[in-house]
Amino acid sequence: MTFLNPLVLFGLAAAAIPIVLHLLNIRKLQTIEFSTLRFLKELQKNRMRKVKLRQWLLLALRTLLIILVVFAFSRPALRGSFAGLDSHAKTTIVVVLDNTASMAASNERGSYLLQAREAALSIASLLTEGDDALLIRLSDLPSPSMTALTHDIAAFRDAIVQTQTAAVHRTLDDGLRLAARMLEQSRNLNQEIYLLTDNRRTSYAVSTESAQEHFFRTGVKLFLVPLAERPLENTGIASVLIPPSLQQKGKPFVVKTVIHNYGTQTVSNILASLFFDGARVAQKNLTVGAGENTTAEFTVIPQRTGFCGGSIELDDDDLESDNRGFFSVYIPESIHALLVAPDASSAQYIRLALTAPLQDSSSARIIVRDATPAQLTSQMVSQSDVIILSGIPSLTETQTALLSSALKNDGKGILLFPGMLCDGAAWNRNIMPQLGLPAAVWTDTALQRSGAFVTFANIDREHPIFQSMFDQAPSSKKNIESPHITRRMFLTSEQRVRSIITLSDTKSFLWEKGFGSGMLLGFSVAPDPAWSDFPLKGIFLPLLQQSLFYAAQGASGSGLTSTVFAGNSIDLPLSRIHRKSAQQQLTLAAPDSTEEIVIPYNLNRGNSILPLVSLEHIRLTGLYAIRQGRDTVALLPVQPDPLESDGALADASATTRTAASLGIPSGAITTITQRVNISSVVLQSRYGVELWSYFLLAALCVAIIEMLIAKESKND
Repeated sequence: MTFLNPLVLFGLAAAAIPIVLHLLNIRKLQTIEFSTLRFLKELQKNRMRKVKLRQWLLLALRTLLIILVVFAFSRPALRGSFAGLDSHAKTTIVVVLDNTASMAASNERGSYLLQAREAALSIASLLTEGDDALLIRLSDLPSPSMTALTHDIAAFRDAIVQTQTAAVHRTLDDGLRLAARMLEQSRNLNQEIYLLTDNRRTSYAVSTESAQEHFFRTGVKLFLVPLAERPLENTGIASVLIPPSLQQKGKPFVVKTVIHNYGTQTVSNILASLFFDGARVAQKNLTVGAGENTTAEFTVIPQRTGFCGGSIELDDDDLESDNRGFFSVYIPESIHALLVAPDASSAQYIRLALTAPLQDSSSARIIVRDATPAQLTSQMVSQSDVIILSGIPSLTETQTALLSSALKNDGKGILLFPGMLCDGAAWNRNIMPQLGLPAAVWTDTALQRSGAFVTFANIDREHPIFQSMFDQAPSSKKNIESPHITRRMFLTSEQRVRSIITLSDTKSFLWEKGFGSGMLLGFSVAPDPAWSDFPLKGIFLPLLQQSLFYAAQGASGSGLTSTVFAGNSIDLPLSRIHRKSAQQQLTLAAPDSTEEIVIPYNLNRGNSILPLVSLEHIRLTGLYAIRQGRDTVALLPVQPDPLESDGALADASATTRTAASLGIPSGAITTITQRVNISSVVLQSRYGVELWSYFLLAALCVAIIEMLIAKESKND
């Protein structure tokens, strides 16, 4: 047993007071015997024995009463971590405060973040002079919310009060690792970590079978304060995407969203609304079963060119942060095509088709620039949306790497046509592998020797290339006049490509392949009557123009990149940004209208250099605009992380497993519920079970017994 206020034990000297008073009251009396009283002598002796016994009993009770009161005020405790140590040992506390998106949910006691702040302030009240503290908000990871341990309790409390929820996902594992690094600064004997969290299962990293990592020194205590008591009944937007389509002014395209019910009950008639360019344009009522997905599609018709943004929104529920998903599209005003051919005759039909008046005046203008293979440079590629390779003999390794990078990293499009001058061996050896394509047969001698021809057999009319190409719906069976093909090239394997038009011998006439963020389209014939009468058919012009529009959008459609979640960073290739000039600086405008300057940098990739823009402060959901002056040159949708939408609670052993993996034994972990006083639990953990209340109760009982005996003594 130890005493938390040992100086009070000096008060035990007061226990001598009743003894001293008793001794002072003892007087020696002279004995005078009266003959008439002799018969009372025996009775007097018996009564005096009883009086003396009561006096000694009262003396013992009064002495014991003082001892018990002194012990009570000295705060005795059992099995405390400070047993045998000074009760005022300095303490270091680290509060790991979960302020991720799910902490915005609430129960009957208010939002979980509000409860976490109140709990943290209660912990801060335990700090005394000489103690130090640190606050780690999960949203600030990998950096601490405070640069170092502080003795300034007021600053620590202010940091707690100013904490707000953030639409990011971080794990408690990472918070504990940072806490371990920060505790290395402390030399205090007592070190405590507090986890204030709603304790969702996604708050913990996926468990691995890795060996135990001893991040913490021996003696560190971990306190878990789980705030949530039930799973969330939450329905959220899991994803928003735009299927491949031709995004042109005045032409419809589809926005698809997946909605997931993370709760345990079916949600009926939930309203999903689509907003585009600031206006609500469509809505649907949906029903989603517990733990299930449902998909909704909306049709949008853009009325202007440039970057357009939109969102899909759901009705409010337990968690509002995942009720909005965002998307952006780029509606081009013009398409810049680079036509690369060995001579003018190899591309004359392509040039005529691309420079002819467009059938739809709302479509983007096509601007064509001619070049020979020797003139193909990085500057020409960077200034083009689509590169058309028509019958070129071969390319240098540098040019091949340039085209591969333009496809993979920059989202460019490539249209590939064979020709009489193509060096098939060189293509198969260098160019095709670099473009992610199998080898090709560049001259179909069997078809030529037979003197026969092949025609169109199957057309994927649902493909975006055929969008609005015909007067009737793409799914109609309207016949398309097929060319007669007497000479063609074909791929030796079509497993990695998608066939758009298939010929009568099952080979592809037109195929596509997404490569990185770019799109590659290949034709099996040259735009030359010596190969087929395709250039003379009515389908040639619209098919070529539509293929150009489709390739210009890249493999990701109009999106800049794959899904970006709030809290993550992104490196955006500079070529994906529609800059007006290379000299003017770029700024990043967040959804809350705050702006910061972004500075491009170069990333070395072997023999090539990739200019990038690094976007690091992506902490809000919504649409981030990259601007050059007043012009928006990129629009980036940032989504809520679906890991924050999962409202299932962690199992009882989650904290123990995580702590054990970091070197904290299970015996050093204390779980604090909201129904008890946090301070008392912490103090009990520090000093053991305090016994002062039991001593006071015993003192009260002794006092009552003393009063009863003393009263009986007076009556006698």
